[in-house]
Amino acid sequence: SKGKTLIRKEDKLHFCIHIAYKLFNNDLLYLHYSEFPKEIKEYFKDLSKMDEIDYFSHDIQSCSFMNSDGMGNFKFIHKSFMEYFVACYVADGLRKIVREKVDIGEVLSVRGISSEIAMFINHEYIYKILEETKNPSNEQIKEVLNRAKNREGLDYKDIAILLQAEDEKDLKEIYSLAGEIKKDIYGKRVVVFAPLYVSDYCVNNCVYCGYKRDNKFNRRRLTMDEVAQEVKILEQMGHKRLALELGEDPVNAPIDYVLECLDTIYKTQNNNGEIRRVNVNIAATTVENYKLLKEKGIGTYILFQETYHKPTYDKMHPKSLKGDYNYHLTAFDRAMEAGIDDVGAGVLFGLADPRFEVLGLMMHNAHLEEKFGVGFHTISVPRLQPANGVSLENYPHLLDDKMFKKIVAILRIAVPFTGLILSTRETPEMRKELLKYG
Repeated sequence: SKGKTLIRKEDKLHFCIHIAYKLFNNDLLYLHYSEFPKEIKEYFKDLSKMDEIDYFSHDIQSCSFMNSDGMGNFKFIHKSFMEYFVACYVADGLRKIVREKVDIGEVLSVRGISSEIAMFINHEYIYKILEETKNPSNEQIKEVLNRAKNREGLDYKDIAILLQAEDEKDLKEIYSLAGEIKKDIYGKRVVVFAPLYVSDYCVNNCVYCGYKRDNKFNRRRLTMDEVAQEVKILEQMGHKRLALELGEDPVNAPIDYVLECLDTIYKTQNNNGEIRRVNVNIAATTVENYKLLKEKGIGTYILFQETYHKPTYDKMHPKSLKGDYNYHLTAFDRAMEAGIDDVGAGVLFGLADPRFEVLGLMMHNAHLEEKFGVGFHTISVPRLQPANGVSLENYPHLLDDKMFKKIVAILRIAVPFTGLILSTRETPEMRKELLKYG
């Protein structure tokens, strides 16, 4: 009708880009309907009549890729829509930089697009959440636990609230709920597997690791006859699942050696059967190599991020192939592109703030679920231990038993259908307790 012109498709697209970047740049998830007229007036500067602005506002709010929560808050129906429009903003900005030679900081404004965003672990957002959830009240903790009981799903802030709970009464409630979830989903089922180390060659110099390059000892890798013998011993013990482990050395332990080990393990039989599943824990690699692993019928591809805190990661992996944080972090993306949708994550608790690590795990899991439709199959929770050439004196974030138990329980609550892996580096007493709710 007169005075009411539909927004052109191009204008609608550019306005959505504007809104997406505004939300992103201010760490917001939604925009209230009352804010739309102001944003429209700011963006479409040639609009002045209120009825036109109101009509534009209604047209935008009725877009199929936006929805309301019932309280007037509008957000994109999926995070990927917002990410797409933010990427459009960046692309437009980069074209402007090339054409007009303007400063990149001017184009990307306050927050900008850093390599961190591409790596999907938003450090500043984690810091902000941890600051906002300091000293949570009993009521806040109870609200989060009630949502978890109702299987409503927890967001990052909910998880941070639980991580910062200290009151013994609250902790008992956390353990109790984790135990209920464990019992409901898994009953008394426990899956056991044995690690099989086939090579201790490693070109990396990880500060926390006894296999690091600077440690001088006679290194070796098992022959195929030795691998078969180890497999027979493990089969005699009753094991049906193994985790193939080796250090990173493209010369002494290349991907062909890993594939040969897999062939040997699967074809080696004993009187009481054979190994049915081989999980593989090797260094981050290429899509092509992951396809080769997939063809061999591996179980879970296991890779620990070690720490999601990039400054700590860089410090812990000096002059190493493993030192590329982004390449390591996106290994599961490449694995899934190759058809491996069964992946096991983990961090080495003790390197950085454990609260940061848990939120990093949750962000990584969410990224995989959003991009590939499936998250972690398992999460491992190793604690830093002394090793040859490794002292614990310079690690301020070591986990005491109280914090460790709390983290295991919170992970069970946060990702109820993800398996949690505990190794024999923990005492029998600790393992027995954590089996109740982990």
